[in-house]
Amino acid sequence: MNLAVSDFLMAITQSPIFFVNCMYKEWVFGEMGCKMYAFCGALFGITSMINLLAISIDRYVVITKPLQAIRWTSGRRTLIIILLVWIYSLAWSLAPLMGWSSYIPEGLMTSCTWDYVTSTPANKSYTLMLCCFVFFIPLGIISYCYFFMFLAIRSTSSLESV
Repeated sequence: MNLAVSDFLMAITQSPIFFVNCMYKEWVFGEMGCKMYAFCGALFGITSMINLLAISIDRYVVITKPLQAIRWTSGRRTLIIILLVWIYSLAWSLAPLMGWSSYIPEGLMTSCTWDYVTSTPANKSYTLMLCCFVFFIPLGIISYCYFFMFLAIRSTSSLESV
């Protein structure tokens, strides 16, 4: 449900504004609009990615350690994980508004994102850290989880066919 919420919020905050800007062939919502658009895009996009990470870890535990999953799973724990996903995403999304990088119009001037073009130490470090902690590390963990889920399911299937 949390993934659906973040994806829905991404769609309603990004698509209409992007379409209007495409019609005018420029950014028409001003500097504050650019910052809010980019912030929402970052917040909901990062939340979706980290939700996928949380889902893969949950499925990994359920499939590879079913007895531990029974003790591990609870409504309270799920709410805490959802809250942590949003806090993590909020921290990365607020950083450009607080001076670590910034939000600017990009390329064709029809959308805004973090400043990955201007070569400053703040922009370089934010881009590097964002790529590591929001993309590469979660991708590695997701890959690990799905690889070992695949192995667990395959070994269970081969035992059942004997």
